[in-house]
Amino acid sequence: MNTTNATDARTTARNAAATEAAAAAATEAATAAATAATAAKAQGGAGETTDVTARAEKKGASPRIAVLTNDLQYELVEKNPERQANVERFKPGLIQFLNDMRGLDHRVAHLQLVYDEGDKKIELHNGRVPVLRGTPGAEIIREFLHPSDAIIEKKKDSGFFETGLDAYLKHHEIQIVIITGMQAQICVQTTAADAHFRGYNVIVPSDGVVSTREEDRNRALEWLRSYCAVVMPMDAIVKTLRERNTFDFSVPALP
Repeated sequence: MNTTNATDARTTARNAAATEAAAAAATEAATAAATAATAAKAQGGAGETTDVTARAEKKGASPRIAVLTNDLQYELVEKNPERQANVERFKPGLIQFLNDMRGLDHRVAHLQLVYDEGDKKIELHNGRVPVLRGTPGAEIIREFLHPSDAIIEKKKDSGFFETGLDAYLKHHEIQIVIITGMQAQICVQTTAADAHFRGYNVIVPSDGVVSTREEDRNRALEWLRSYCAVVMPMDAIVKTLRERNTFDFSVPALP
């Protein structure tokens, strides 16, 4: 190898080494910059999360609520004159309440008692099976319905017994259930207790439930208030949601 070729080879080697060193330095600098950017972003994100949380707490995040109606079906309501008269009296207020709750972006679900001919251990109406699937008498009274509402079938008093209610509530991340309808001492009471057992907060509107006999309704409301539910009028529920958005669900001390 002559002198010129040797010099060129050494120059090429030095250039390659310099290029490699520069590339390594650039990579190291880029990594450091990326790390710094990630840290800065994380700090900013944490700050933003804190700010959002603080704003939500300050404003009062809206709880997820579902209003449940029980057995507001033609044949069940028309079983006797006393029951029919009681439902007619509370119908305007409940319709307004359901509309108010829909307007506040809360969900409404109707629990529909439905039987089939072969079902056992059911109360017969005049010797026959009531609210048969697919019959007009089993339908929810149309004034209570809205296209956005859900209808959940049941075969027993509690809306939770072997139904899709719990799955529906969990799917929509419901925290509070407001239980309405009839009868207060049977379907409302058992559904409220089952909701309580499953960890939901329970509200029962004092003027949003009915029974054939007033004493049964009053007794049921007293039991619910003392055990598992907040009991208050429908207009007070709506007012609370509009003004404070919070309820006191502390468990009452039993004697």
